Amino acid sequence: MKVLIAALVILAIACLTGVIIYTRIEPVAGAEDIAAKGLTETRRLFTFAFSAAAIIFGAVVALVFVLIHGRWPTAAQPLIFWAGVGLTVLFSIGAAVVRSSEGAGGIPECVALNALWGLGYGWLLPLVIG
Repeated sequence: MKVLIAALVILAIACLTGVIIYTRIEPVAGAEDIAAKGLTETRRLFTFAFSAAAIIFGAVVALVFVLIHGRWPTAAQPLIFWAGVGLTVLFSIGAAVVRSSEGAGGIPECVALNALWGLGYGWLLPLVIG
């Protein structure tokens, strides 16, 4: 039952990721990609790529959590939680620095995705599995 709920959590995060990317494609993709492929094709490609990445990342986090939980059961949830918080902050700062130095937009979208993945995979997924 835990595996099914964990899979549903991963799919929900992937769906929310897809919604964010689909609705906010212009600042995330940039004008060059949209001009080269068209808005519809860019939207489809980016939504698929980000959603697939969310599923793969969720599966890896679930596997890492199960492995850590097998070795250190009491430390697994706090460890994954703080790793999620740390990576969320690190990747959000990195996205802000890189995207602003390139003159690209999409910083709020990147921060929102980092927060979604950090909370979903760092807090909710271990809570469901553990």
